[in-house]
Amino acid sequence: MNFSQNTTTIQRHNAIFIIGLLFLFALIFLFGLLNFTTLYATGFVLAVGLFVISFVDIRAGFIVIIISTLLSPEVRIPAQFLHDITLRIEDLLIIVVFFAWLGRLAIKAEYRSLKTSPIDLPILLIIVVNFVSTVRGILVGDLEAVTAMFYNLKIIEFMAIYFILANSLRTSKEVRFFLTVILITAGIIAFYGLTQVPRTEIFTENRLTAPFEGRPEPNTLGAYLMIILGISVCLWLYMKRSGLKFWLGAFIFSVFVPILFTLSRGSYAATIGMLFLIAILSGRKWLLISLVGFIILSPIILPHQIIDRALYNFQDPRYWGFADPSMAERILVYPKAFYYFKGTPLLGRGITGGGNILDSQYARLMAETGILGIVLFLWLIIRMFKMGFRVFKHFQTGWIKGLGLAFIVVLFGLLIHSLGNITFYIVRVMEPFWVLTAFVAVLYKEQFTNYHESKDTNDHE
Repeated sequence: MNFSQNTTTIQRHNAIFIIGLLFLFALIFLFGLLNFTTLYATGFVLAVGLFVISFVDIRAGFIVIIISTLLSPEVRIPAQFLHDITLRIEDLLIIVVFFAWLGRLAIKAEYRSLKTSPIDLPILLIIVVNFVSTVRGILVGDLEAVTAMFYNLKIIEFMAIYFILANSLRTSKEVRFFLTVILITAGIIAFYGLTQVPRTEIFTENRLTAPFEGRPEPNTLGAYLMIILGISVCLWLYMKRSGLKFWLGAFIFSVFVPILFTLSRGSYAATIGMLFLIAILSGRKWLLISLVGFIILSPIILPHQIIDRALYNFQDPRYWGFADPSMAERILVYPKAFYYFKGTPLLGRGITGGGNILDSQYARLMAETGILGIVLFLWLIIRMFKMGFRVFKHFQTGWIKGLGLAFIVVLFGLLIHSLGNITFYIVRVMEPFWVLTAFVAVLYKEQFTNYHESKDTNDHE
């Protein structure tokens, strides 16, 4: 028996060594092909180190990814056949961690411990439909192959984050640790946003943005901070420890202020909708009254640039007597999307087939993946809400109940944000959202498993 186990261990170590060598030689060949500089060679060494660390403990690799989510710069791949596609450091980190995870599944036989959640099937079908519609678009000449497949891989990247984390974390204690890492990272981003507030000006380039953005992206920062605000408020409502509640309250304030100064109307709408839903689902009448009072008093208590931005739509009503050009574009985008949709209604034109549609996730979805894509997206959203509600309703109090509520309201907020943005394609918004989704899936699976184990025990007694 021991001899058999030792033989299996030796075989696994040999397999790791062979795979590592093949990986190393493949990358060395790639370096020579692309003429990588010393900087890229250094990056390669760090990537190998991350691969080894992630193979030993995949959770350590994800800590690096979470920290880098909004704190990593862009890199440009120096290869003509990649059309100078721009990536972020976290994109490369996710690829490395993903291959480490696949290695663990194959060599350590961890696939036996994989557990499904209610949203796994819709996600996989969305990936398939995206790929099929894109291949069709490439074959008929509607899409540029490299760009289209690159964006497919970006979408898969988001979902890979979910699958890896949802199948790597085992307990609520691990979820709590990773949640702490996310909040610490978000605190750094919020502080960075606060430092930009004094020079914020409406209708200029002096807008709040996340670190390492090529140009200001206040919508992206606003949506990211909305996610963090939703998590923080829900945790605060159900947290028992008064000391932590005080510090979390201060953290909520530090996140809320930068949202106001993003001057992003999409972020305003999403945040307001999310906060009202928190008040309704949590049954906190004082919060509902406070929100109404804040909105009524906002023209008096808020700085003029925030009010001017919020009311600009009505101050420049060039379209239909109530819409400025920016809002009008978000309405007129639907006839444009329908023009693409009616040509290929079932599968759409493929990912990037609605490339000039930048102002609505739903119009983009209609143009790119057609009826099948719309149906699968709705199915996924419904299942997400059901999963969140189950976690929220199952626990009577505590941070887990708060996280279940946070998932519900954050998803609702993102759906509002998507009315004026392609939110579900924005890397720096989707990465933290899919991490949150993985947390809730882990809690759901832990609850579901414990329920059935206790039920089976009772049945046998």
